[in-house]
Amino acid sequence: MGTLKYAILGLLNRNEMTGYELSKEFETTLFEFWNAKHSQIYPELKSLNAEGLIQYRVEITGNVLEKKVYTITDEGRRDFSEWEETLCPIQTASKDESRLRLFFLDGWNICWKTRKSLMKSLPQMTARFRIISSCAARCTGKKLHCSGFRNASNLVSSGLRN
Repeated sequence: MGTLKYAILGLLNRNEMTGYELSKEFETTLFEFWNAKHSQIYPELKSLNAEGLIQYRVEITGNVLEKKVYTITDEGRRDFSEWEETLCPIQTASKDESRLRLFFLDGWNICWKTRKSLMKSLPQMTARFRIISSCAARCTGKKLHCSGFRNASNLVSSGLRN
């Protein structure tokens, strides 16, 4: 079992979920970090259950619909915590044209429409940087700094006020 195991354990460590809810989390919450299809998640749930890392209860909705609600076990929490605490090499970021544009903002006089568009994507990019920075600090003991990103953020924001 690979990283999918820990992605599922991490989600279940936050909240109990059905397989369907887990699939939706991969589509909406984890899509920038990890992806998994329905066809990968259910076999992994079966394996995790067999290992004693998760368990489930069956809930009946309506007259016939049965759904399995998965929860993490104490053993699953220990396994997840051990994985979370292991050092991992930080992978370099993939190419991202929006971040590249933000990097060069201080030397450009960009139009209102472009500033507005970049401003809309700024919260997601800021959140992504904070997560990466936090992981880097945990893995290396060093905090990442990105003054160029902060400068770009200030320029985009100030451009919206002008």
